[in-house]
Amino acid sequence: MEDEEKSLVLFSGGKDSLVVALRLLDSNYKLYLVTYENGCGLKAENVNNTIERLIKKYGSAKIENIGIKNIAGFFREFIYPFYNYTSSYIKENYGDITISQFNCLACRLSMYIASIILCNQYNIRKVFDGARRSQLFAIEQKEMLNKFEKLFT
Repeated sequence: MEDEEKSLVLFSGGKDSLVVALRLLDSNYKLYLVTYENGCGLKAENVNNTIERLIKKYGSAKIENIGIKNIAGFFREFIYPFYNYTSSYIKENYGDITISQFNCLACRLSMYIASIILCNQYNIRKVFDGARRSQLFAIEQKEMLNKFEKLFT
């Protein structure tokens, strides 16, 4: 197992993150699965059931469950000011996005900040996050991806 590359997987337990995890397992990665709770009511038992099934199938040497991490503090820092922003400020600074997309942006940014901290703690150099291209929330826009790529490297 020394040849394996460590990777942090943002794991919601949904189809997208499960597909990412399965592909990485087939590509000789050691997975560190983390689930984030932003205070909006996650059903954690479903996530834990999926992770337990993965560990049973692939073994604890290939998968480590970091657990469910609360990011509500980070999330509040980004989302609360939004409620006082004007639509022109939002459009100028974030593009033409909906309130739900801004909410997603704040949550994803919170997850990525927490992921950087975890990567430093576990000495992990790669982060994977499952999302469909059809979702294309603000965070998946090219300019935002470029900013996050610089932040992670």
